[in-house]
Amino acid sequence: MNTTITAVLAVKNEAAIIENALQNLQWVDEIIIIDNGSTDTTKKIAKKYTKKVYAVNKPLLIPELQQKGIGKTTADWVIVLDADVLVPKEAQKEILEKITDSSVDGYYLRHKNYFLGKPLECHFGEHKILKLFRNGKAEFEGKHAHEAIMFTGRDIGTIENFLIHNAHPSISVFLRKANLYSSQDAKKLAKGEKAGIAKRGMVDPGFYEFIISPVLYFLNFYLRRGAYKDGLRGLILSVLFSYYIFLETAKVFEIKNVN
Repeated sequence: MNTTITAVLAVKNEAAIIENALQNLQWVDEIIIIDNGSTDTTKKIAKKYTKKVYAVNKPLLIPELQQKGIGKTTADWVIVLDADVLVPKEAQKEILEKITDSSVDGYYLRHKNYFLGKPLECHFGEHKILKLFRNGKAEFEGKHAHEAIMFTGRDIGTIENFLIHNAHPSISVFLRKANLYSSQDAKKLAKGEKAGIAKRGMVDPGFYEFIISPVLYFLNFYLRRGAYKDGLRGLILSVLFSYYIFLETAKVFEIKNVN
């Protein structure tokens, strides 16, 4: 009997890229789309490729949306993807071969990150994350915007062929995502929880959080994580991420001080 696989995507206003993503997923047995209140043609496009398009109009964290999709899957395996991630044919073949191994319940997916149309050479240029697993062996808590999935299975393997993650094709896309995610992170931070890209805690932001933290993050990203290897693109990305730290802090201040 063939081993089946479901792809789960949580989306919002992804009309510009979702068709390309869904065309790339014709190798899976089932596609489940959780749409979080799109106002463009995202849902219309998605329905051309799958009947399983579900609307969730209440604003939720991406892991919460992904978990709703996981709960609707019927296949043996689940792969959780973003609309800006493509699975090349080599990775497709490897995935379909490896999920037949009965001794492994999950796999890390290696991502090659692109910024302004080119792959990054710095530390941020590659990452791996557990988003391929046997159905019922992993779930998201949905407590943070950037959280790892909880795995309850046996051994974990790795898909060696890279997935293509075109996370920031333009500055505008980066700023749009930064505005959304920093708002979600700020709500957690304002409650005293650890959140955000730096996984830090924050009570009442002051001079250090507004000035020193963004500068330190810039230096860490540009020098220690090697963004300088990417030339001006690396410099731009380092500034943008330090801006994200500032934005989180400013939004915490707003929550605590502005009625």
